[in-house]
Amino acid sequence: MRKFICILAGVMLLGNASSTVSFADVTGQTAQLIGPGGQQNESMQPGGKPGDGLAGVQPVPGQDGDDSGSQSGTGAGPEQSVNDSGSQPGTGAGPGQSISDSGSQPGNGSGQGQPGSGSGSQPGMNQGPGQNSVNSGYSQTGAQTVTGPGGNPAASDTGDSQTPTGPGYGAAQGQQGYGPGFPSEEKGDGTVLAAPQLPQNNFLNSVVTDPVVNAAEKYSYDQMVADIRKLQARYGEKIHVNVIGHSHDGRELYEVIVGNVNAPKHILLQGAIHAREYMTPLIMMSQIEMALFHYNTGQYDGMMLRDMFQQTALHFVPMSNPDGVSLSQFGLAGIRSDFLKQTILNSYARDTAEGRTALPLEQYLTLWKSNAAGVDLNHNFPADWEGIVTSAVSNSYAGYKGGGPLSEPESLALASMADKYAWVATISYHSMGNIIYWDTQISRVKEASLSLAQSISAVTGYRTDGSDGKGGFKDWMQSKDNPVPGITIEVGSVSCPLPLSQFDGAWQQNKAVWAQAMKWSIGQ
Repeated sequence: MRKFICILAGVMLLGNASSTVSFADVTGQTAQLIGPGGQQNESMQPGGKPGDGLAGVQPVPGQDGDDSGSQSGTGAGPEQSVNDSGSQPGTGAGPGQSISDSGSQPGNGSGQGQPGSGSGSQPGMNQGPGQNSVNSGYSQTGAQTVTGPGGNPAASDTGDSQTPTGPGYGAAQGQQGYGPGFPSEEKGDGTVLAAPQLPQNNFLNSVVTDPVVNAAEKYSYDQMVADIRKLQARYGEKIHVNVIGHSHDGRELYEVIVGNVNAPKHILLQGAIHAREYMTPLIMMSQIEMALFHYNTGQYDGMMLRDMFQQTALHFVPMSNPDGVSLSQFGLAGIRSDFLKQTILNSYARDTAEGRTALPLEQYLTLWKSNAAGVDLNHNFPADWEGIVTSAVSNSYAGYKGGGPLSEPESLALASMADKYAWVATISYHSMGNIIYWDTQISRVKEASLSLAQSISAVTGYRTDGSDGKGGFKDWMQSKDNPVPGITIEVGSVSCPLPLSQFDGAWQQNKAVWAQAMKWSIGQ
């Protein structure tokens, strides 16, 4: 999430940091990190060059941590054990109880406060290959049923609008906890205020037949790239794909344009700038395919989509932080460079020593928000960057703003687009909270940003609010010379990484965002 720095609700054993961290079991080598008080390997500094990649290291699905996923009102108290539960509000274990791999939802899975069944499948949602989710308007295929230990990555982002409470900063009495040293900043509680109110249209409730993009628990960078190439092959001149830069670990950063590249107006949508928020690329890729599928025949609020696309082009950057996403999804196996792996281990040792985490390494990595160099990209833009104060003063899983504004290749790639087109709006996708943020103290386009937020609120059902934004992409675009109106959309009602069971609801709430944004643009 945009500003959330969150630690697992559950048992947090605050103790001395181990003096040595080894990743020999991951890489087959014997590199070690000497911890605090000893000779420590240098962390990767912003702008530094990663080391040579480790040939043959590929992401390995299923390397999930045992983080709890307990949500508001369900946080584990002292002596509780929560293991890969993914449990939702009202289903948390009481004192001494244990939830193991349940993935249950109220009314769908295990009973309130009872041990889970070991299955994350949901009625009418995560169905088998070739089946459509009920009322989603979008096909879901692939690995839909989640069972057994490690099969369902538990949600572990316990932060939203409350200060730390209880041992281990676990959620208590409906509140959600933060990690130590991080203030309450945002206000989304996951509540959707109203059902989406969609203008008259002929496509949003239909299903994309033979879809390229399919829902998956971990929608990965490699899958996204493969899907982009398939969409190019299928839809030809309706889609344009550019590489806008490269990540620290050598991954290409993709821009996907739908519509007339010479249109008088342009909208930029970007997602997954925070690593663990990797449902947002899945939502955005699904939006891209829906727009392409209905490009010639769709009608929205009395306008043909093909005409709307001549007036406004949509630019999607679905995964702004591909290294971080790969790390959160697959652990160290998702990182190619040995140098970056060591940087990550250095960050873990420091965060442990400084009390920012007490989690085992595997769980800690699932909560990663930064890029692979340990810089929080949404604190790395020149929007009151000097005013950002967090407990992370060096490379970390979250919160570290970097050695200077735009110090990272990923943030620099987004910044390079700032004056490339005649932008009328930016939309940044984050999770979680089911809320739309539109304002900052430094914004120079407050009225237009509020207008955009209200327009998108109507089709999502999300409430709107301001925020004390600093260093974020939206914050910078709103405050730079030639400012651009913008909003941040926070999707999901449980903690990050969002489980697949959240996709259907998030899709229902966000499937019309791109079309509504074009409608708003045309009216400006």
